[in-house]
Amino acid sequence: MKKIDRKLASESFINFVYRSNSEDVEKWQKWIKENPEYEEVVERATLVVNSLRFNTENNNVDTTSRHWRKLQDRIRKETYTNSSRPSSIRRPIYGLVAVLAGVLVSVVIWFQLWHNPTITFETDIAQKAMLKLPDGSEVTLNRNSSIRFHKSWDDDSVRQVWLEGEAHFKVNPEKMTDGKYRRFEVHTEELLIDVIGTVFSVNTTDNSYVVLESGRVDIRKKGEREVYTLKPGQSVKINTSGDLVMSETNAQPHISWIDGKILLNDNSLSEIIQFVEGSYGLTIQCDDETLLKRKLSGQIRLDNIDDLLHVLEKALDLVIVRDQDTVKILEIKKHRIHVQNQTTHVF
Repeated sequence: MKKIDRKLASESFINFVYRSNSEDVEKWQKWIKENPEYEEVVERATLVVNSLRFNTENNNVDTTSRHWRKLQDRIRKETYTNSSRPSSIRRPIYGLVAVLAGVLVSVVIWFQLWHNPTITFETDIAQKAMLKLPDGSEVTLNRNSSIRFHKSWDDDSVRQVWLEGEAHFKVNPEKMTDGKYRRFEVHTEELLIDVIGTVFSVNTTDNSYVVLESGRVDIRKKGEREVYTLKPGQSVKINTSGDLVMSETNAQPHISWIDGKILLNDNSLSEIIQFVEGSYGLTIQCDDETLLKRKLSGQIRLDNIDDLLHVLEKALDLVIVRDQDTVKILEIKKHRIHVQNQTTHVF
């Protein structure tokens, strides 16, 4: 019963009932045909969802609350009506009631999302984007990244965004009526970052890290209680053991991507590969440990991935071969092409 509970409490089922998504309609019609034993459950759940169809001119939280109370009454009545039946019969009824309750919770969540929908911005491997959040705070989104947040923050005591990839934040401090500063939270898969008014960068690719330029941020790893407070010029990173590690940091190399370049300061090829893979969505193969330890300093433009690879090739005396999203790195003396029994070096 738990599986059907989750299915009927999904956004997909609500789309099916409201006929708002043709793919979901087709999917559910097929599922019902293949699972006739759930036909009655689906019919009842459909009635519940239809009874909660909102009048578009009068959508508000009070309406949602009234629907919730109505269904609670219906659940109680149905439970009471069937309480005199044998337990073997009551169990499916109770299960059905649980399903209907789950459907309602899903509908309430759906309404809240409709009332204050979530906005998602995404960048591909060839673009960056700058956007303003509902409170005027600025975010610069790096390549191959995404951020989502509610369209309106008027009713939210905490400003919240969810990030995948890399972004640079300029958060506006905002005082509430009680004189306290309104919190700003950045959620990543592994971290919760608590901000007031701050300039900082977050990278969630590979080993997550946060670099603070100004202001203050409190960081903790999800599922843990220990909080790390960063001051300007400090960073925190998740190491290979999964622990948070704080250190003094020059922020500039970490934010140089905003100006379309990468700043290298004695960085190894291994570190550069990690950056390129995260920024461009490439898979880079290099089996030579000696090559991976070669280091490079300077700055490289990020406008074109092929130009970047060419600079690495010449600066580190390598042969770099790209085949769509796969890149192979070889030492120049080991890379040869055999043509008609002749060996030619490739430069």
